[in-house]
Amino acid sequence: MKLSKFNPEQKVEMKLYFPLVILICLFFFGCAQHRDGGQQGESTIMGSKKVYRGKVIDRSNRTKTISLEVVKNGSSRIIELHFDDQTRGIDNAVKRKQVIVAYSVAGGRTIATSVKPEKTGFVAGVSEITVKKVKKMIDHQDEFVLIDSRPKDEYIKSHLPASISIPACQLKKHANLLPEDKDQLLVFYCGGPACGMSTMASATAAQAGYKNIKVMLAGVEGWIKAGFSTFAVDKFIKFIHAITSTIAAMTINI
Repeated sequence: MKLSKFNPEQKVEMKLYFPLVILICLFFFGCAQHRDGGQQGESTIMGSKKVYRGKVIDRSNRTKTISLEVVKNGSSRIIELHFDDQTRGIDNAVKRKQVIVAYSVAGGRTIATSVKPEKTGFVAGVSEITVKKVKKMIDHQDEFVLIDSRPKDEYIKSHLPASISIPACQLKKHANLLPEDKDQLLVFYCGGPACGMSTMASATAAQAGYKNIKVMLAGVEGWIKAGFSTFAVDKFIKFIHAITSTIAAMTINI
């Protein structure tokens, strides 16, 4: 096997790009999260069935319709489905309850064939809130506490405006950071639908006696997809500046 002769210039190039490689690793591997492909909301296929997942807004036995709020990528919309005497589990269509509705389309109408309760992973008293609603509350300066449940280093790199960092695994220890008023609205978020940390933190808050708790399940992922800005902590910005300055200086010295 023929060996290539070592070129001294290669060593200089490696020294130049090494800090950049480290920085890229921090960004793309340091904050990597498992994504299981799960997504609430718009129509999906389970086996051979088409289904909607969402919260029941209303059910009318007179018009035989169900109004369902479905969420996708942080945005919500209302879906209206019809039901008939053949619809199974219609009694599960209770206001403010999360359900899975299997449906078929006939004669231009969407007809529910079955309605089943959906396990959201939320404890009693906790519900989902959309990205748009959180953005509106921030813009209107509504009184609520927005909590980033991810590890501290994730918060440092990128977080929602007006949010505070309380990692889910440290919430019990730092419960003093939460408001004394147990009726105060708390909104938890993390990386996205597959993250799970915001759901875990909301359960901890509920156990502590808080009564007004919501989870922005779309997380940072949904926030960015909606076109909204995130912020970084000053020391992280300074770190990035130091890295780029070092690279620039090494480039000049070559």
